[in-house]
Amino acid sequence: MKRPCILILDHNADPPMHEDASIDPFARTIMHTFRQLNIELHANDGQLVLRPQAFFLLHFLFHQRNIGLERVRQADIATELNLAAPTITQLLNTLEDEDYIQRQRFTDDRRVVWVQLTPAGEKVMHQNMKQRFARLGQVIELMGQGEAEELLRLVQKVISHLQQLRSEEVKEQDDDKTS
Repeated sequence: MKRPCILILDHNADPPMHEDASIDPFARTIMHTFRQLNIELHANDGQLVLRPQAFFLLHFLFHQRNIGLERVRQADIATELNLAAPTITQLLNTLEDEDYIQRQRFTDDRRVVWVQLTPAGEKVMHQNMKQRFARLGQVIELMGQGEAEELLRLVQKVISHLQQLRSEEVKEQDDDKTS
């Protein structure tokens, strides 16, 4: 199976023609690096059954079940995964065809669709989680514990800053609406 090429970007190089030249080159390099990391983490090496979006959807349902919610509204899944309604419908159709999820319309309001994980979905979720954790374990072993801990600390710091920025943007939008 052909693997994606490793993309190493020089943040001092001129931006590709399709990208805005006003974007900070270092920020562009970071974005491309995170994208490449995501590709590599979810690369299908012939063992993983689920594509990334399907994995995240089943993972969400799996965790909802663990906190006591046997089923979740389709609209809430779309919001959580930040996917448009047609995209989530198509994804759910595929997962339902594979018998990984089951959908049920709410009798009082046919617009409301409930989604729940099936036993087959739970099984494939466990298999995929086990394989993905094994892959990350191999990466940690190659990096060494110290570098892995430093990477985790830095990524958590990036996430914290992004959440802070988003919170400030939401507050500014709310302030604009009230003025």
